[in-house]
Amino acid sequence: MEKHVIVPAVCLLLECDGKWFVGRRQNTGFCDGYLNMPAGHIDPDETPREAAVREANEEAGVEVSAEDIEFVHIQYNRNVDGRHDRTHYYFKIECCDQEPVNTEPHKCSEVMWVPVGERLSEFVPFMKEALESMLQGNQYSEFYEKI
Repeated sequence: MEKHVIVPAVCLLLECDGKWFVGRRQNTGFCDGYLNMPAGHIDPDETPREAAVREANEEAGVEVSAEDIEFVHIQYNRNVDGRHDRTHYYFKIECCDQEPVNTEPHKCSEVMWVPVGERLSEFVPFMKEALESMLQGNQYSEFYEKI
């Protein structure tokens, strides 16, 4: 029997004054046109928290330390064919002292601040469900991919 593969990733809630920093996906081949939080895979040599620190810098130009971030949610994302499922670790980063930027314009057509909990219908489906669950006070959710 083939081993079950789970791909770990981090998603970052860069938050300031009741708003989230988000970008609109483009040229990725997955949910282009949808809103997305800065996010990325966890490398083999790092923990989720270390990946969050790295991704904050790589995807938004924000420099933080592990002490600056707060774990807020984990989501298990079940893949359509049952292979290569994903686990998304969500971390909140208060970044009012730094202005995030679009460091990947080839993958992100625009960046913006949106009020916390608004425009959820515009988010990548798995992220929309995780954000809704977080706003209800849950630290865990499951998503069954339909795309």
